[in-house]
Formats: sequence, C-alpha cells, structure tokens
Amino acid sequence: WSPDSTRLVYQETDVSGVEQHYIANPLAPSEPPELYYYPRAGTPNARVRLGIISITGGPTTWIDWDREKYPYLARVVWEKSAPLTILVQTRDQREEKLLTVDATTGASTELLTETDPAWVNLDPDDRMPRWLPDGQRFLWTTERRGGWQLELRGRDGRLIRELTPVGCECTTVFDVDEGQGVAMTGGGPDPRESHLYRVSLDGGTPVRVSDGAGYHAATFARDHAAYVHRFELNDGRQGTQVRSRGGQLLAEIPSIAEKPPVTPSVVPVT
Repeated sequence: WSPDSTRLVYQETDVSGVEQHYIANPLAPSEPPELYYYPRAGTPNARVRLGIISITGGPTTWIDWDREKYPYLARVVWEKSAPLTILVQTRDQREEKLLTVDATTGASTELLTETDPAWVNLDPDDRMPRWLPDGQRFLWTTERRGGWQLELRGRDGRLIRELTPVGCECTTVFDVDEGQGVAMTGGGPDPRESHLYRVSLDGGTPVRVSDGAGYHAATFARDHAAYVHRFELNDGRQGTQVRSRGGQLLAEIPSIAEKPPVTPSVVPVT
C-alpha cells in the first residue's frame, strides 16, 4: 500500500520458463509426488516485475530496473514522507542494489550497492531500509567491513555517519525517536545474548540498557514514551515489563501461563 492508501504496488511472477519437478515425500510413500517449479542452477528462474496501480483501477505503471542483472526482488518499502524503495539482488546473491522509485513514472534511481565476493546477507528486518519520519534520512545495515553495522544515510543514499562500530552487532531496530534523536536497537557482540542498546543518531558509543544474560526485545508506544520489555534469560528466568523511555520500571506484566484465568473442566467423550 502507498502511505496515503490510494495506490498499490503488486508483484507479477512468471514461472512459465521454470523447470517442473515432481518431488515425492519419503515419509508418505502412499501419496503421489507433488509438482514444484524448481529453478536449478543454470536454468531459467521465475521472472518478476512490480507494478503500481490505483485502488480505483486503470493502467499499471511498471517499475523499471535491470531485471536481467538483478532478477531477485528482496524487499519493497513504502513509508510516509519517503519514496517507494526496493532492494534487488543478482542471482548469485553477491550484489544487491537499493533503489528509489518515482511512483508516477516507474523510473528507479540507485541509492547504494552492496557487494561481497562470497555472499551478501539480507537483513531479516523486512522494514530495512528504515526511513525516518522526515523522509530525508534512513537507517541501513551493512556487513561491508566484516560485521553488522547500523548506518545513517541521506535521501540520496550518501553516508552521513556510522551509528554502531564493527563488533557491536546492534542492528535489530525496535524504535526510532527522531525527536529525541535516538534509536533503540537489539544485538550485541555475544551471539548467546541479545540486548537492548540506545543509539544516538548524532553518533557516539551505543549504550546498553538491558541487564541479565539472555534475550531481550522491546515494543514501543507510538509516542516513544514507554515500551514493553520482554526477556528470556539464560538462567531460565523470563518476564514482561513496562518501562519508561529512560528505562525506569513502571510495571510487571504477569504471565498468564503461570496463573491460568480459568480451570478447564474436561468431560470424557464416549
């Protein structure tokens, strides 16, 4: 959907040139094999294109990019005040290109390109790039220097500054408060843990705001004034809390699993 809900971006996928294979389920030999479209290496892949259409109908505006070189469509992001943005990849996934799209003409403009001689990992966050509310800047994650980093970039794709150093691995963005100039991220250098970090959009060292070895996550209020903090610690403790923007504990949310609201009455069926 477009931010004003007047248009849709839709994907058309053509698999007519893709090989078909019948694959059996070894756990269910009595079932017939299922038909799959399977693009083996060296054989044609599905052909994908994107179109923009009004919710009232009418002609489609097709988005233009080099689909021969970048056949993989990895992400589509269209946020308020920001341009329609797509991320495309080469088939060997050693190069990806971030593009903005003119929603009127379908023309695309390059923001940045990421390459790696072995493999370019996609950030699992489907909102990345994360545009700031002003629509003039966006957050971007990269492994360009050997480890995940969070960057702040301008509307034209230029690098404004690195927000996290190599080794911090603080790339899961839970919230961006442009008014306060901070982002709340998750991650950390220890792969056995994931902590909450406050990252300044002006640069500086990220500040860890969660305690206890384990996994921490947050869901923020729309006004950024408070957040729900969920944690599962390595020692078995877990819980859900409400905290203020500054981290002050406001409330503990009891687990329903600990105290069921009702006791079921089970009646045998004969």
